[in-house]
Amino acid sequence: MIFLYYFNLISFIGLIILSIIDSFFGALLLLPFAFLQVISSLILKTDNTISLKSQKLVSIYFYSIFLWISLIIFTSFFNLESFYNIISFMPILIAIYFMIITHIIYKESNYE
Repeated sequence: MIFLYYFNLISFIGLIILSIIDSFFGALLLLPFAFLQVISSLILKTDNTISLKSQKLVSIYFYSIFLWISLIIFTSFFNLESFYNIISFMPILIAIYFMIITHIIYKESNYE
């Protein structure tokens, strides 16, 4: 769990720094970062050593991804251009939420 936490932390900080320097490359880096976070969350979801509270937080993470994909489909289908800014900012919010989850799990694993 410690490796997963630090890996996500370093990746997230790198993503934010690259997004500040050049938004195009930051957006490109967001795709593999999101893939790594989903793989990490699947690992956390199947891990039986984390608490039930943390398992629920990971489930909420999956629901937020589903909500984001649903919003993309909905706005594309109805051509709602006013929601494009919200949709483009949601992956960063989801990534921040996942960082909070991994921090909570990291703290739980240190106190056991």
